[in-house]
Amino acid sequence: MGKLTILDLRKLFWLILIFVSSIGCVYAGATPRNPIVFIHGMLASGDTYSGQLARFEANGYDPSLLHLFDWNSLSFGRGNALNELDAFVDSVRALAGGSKVFLVGHSAGSGLVYNYCKDAARTDKVNGVVLIGGFAQDTTAGHNHQIPTMNIYSTADLVAKGGADVPGAANVKLEKEDHYEVATGMAAFNAMYQFITKADLFISDAVYTDQEVVLAGKAVTLGDNTPLRGGSVQVFQVDVTTGKRMRKKPDGQFMVDHLGNWGPMKAILNASYEFVARGADSSAKPIHYFREKVKQSNRNIYLRVIPNSGMLTMMFSGLPSDSCPALAVFSASQAILNGRDSLTIDGTKLTGTDFFKPSRTTIAMFLYDGNKNGKSDLNGVGLFNMQGVFLAGIDMVFRPNETPIILEFNGRTLAVRRIPSKDGVVVPVFD
Repeated sequence: MGKLTILDLRKLFWLILIFVSSIGCVYAGATPRNPIVFIHGMLASGDTYSGQLARFEANGYDPSLLHLFDWNSLSFGRGNALNELDAFVDSVRALAGGSKVFLVGHSAGSGLVYNYCKDAARTDKVNGVVLIGGFAQDTTAGHNHQIPTMNIYSTADLVAKGGADVPGAANVKLEKEDHYEVATGMAAFNAMYQFITKADLFISDAVYTDQEVVLAGKAVTLGDNTPLRGGSVQVFQVDVTTGKRMRKKPDGQFMVDHLGNWGPMKAILNASYEFVARGADSSAKPIHYFREKVKQSNRNIYLRVIPNSGMLTMMFSGLPSDSCPALAVFSASQAILNGRDSLTIDGTKLTGTDFFKPSRTTIAMFLYDGNKNGKSDLNGVGLFNMQGVFLAGIDMVFRPNETPIILEFNGRTLAVRRIPSKDGVVVPVFD
């Protein structure tokens, strides 16, 4: 072979450049990425999908394309929620250069998504929908049923009465997941990820090894998700075995912005933290959240406070204001079911009681001396039990002393301080 001339080298350079460029175009075309809007269900917030967002990111999805829509799930008319969702979709599309969105809705959120897509103009904005844990629809979503639809349901879902296939949809039938797990679990992620991306998973779950993590989130009122404008959030590192603060000064202190956002702050891997949310009204009780050890970055930590008006305000009207603690225990990724789960609080096993019977799906429970007789009767208290699902009120007394309250849920342990109810409500959260 003869020597390469300058002209030959230039030709070779351009051939290589064209070849590499063509590979890039093929790759980009094979892995499109559309914005995804996640819509929560009744009494919930965007953190329903906190774990799923982490999984999407871990599998290579651009976090700037993942969006949480918080709406007033108590607005049974839904009319205003549809308009708000439409405005939210428009803003998301504008950020993404006009791309169509995927809509993912859980429970009441699946109904909101389905109704949203009945309008022809709105249908044109949507690339596909994922309906999770909702009541079965007769057809796929969209005006004239034009939108690709995935329907994820579980025969163990008591709230949706076991669910059913939707004709024409990509149906995913699960058999073990409860009404909350059907949205938060790994099986739902596998299904929706492959439906949205048309690609296989890179890894099976979100795994982080970084020693530095970032925490942030939103502060809103329970149920209607109104931003806690003008409120504040303080974050304290606590001793994992006692719940006591490691320092007097907070490790993070933030004002809540007009959208409810607080943070971000750097945190320590495997450390435990207390999050204190206060409203702008100084007379309102602060809420003290205690969460499990930090395992990864989480920018979707929601802190819910008691609303000042409405139906839920009546439910909370019986909460005490004395030296005994009042607890609101929250399970963030599954219901607590009798026969499947084990929950012990302050030495008392609760999963054997009627509050967790197989016919009931309990996500959060409020524990305090409801009848003010100074003893734990383990009876129902307040209006929490009247709505039938998700919430429970249990008559249980926590004596004021220096020992922590120990909670054990399916082998995981969480310690919280005995904060007097006059100084706020204690919310232990199992991730």
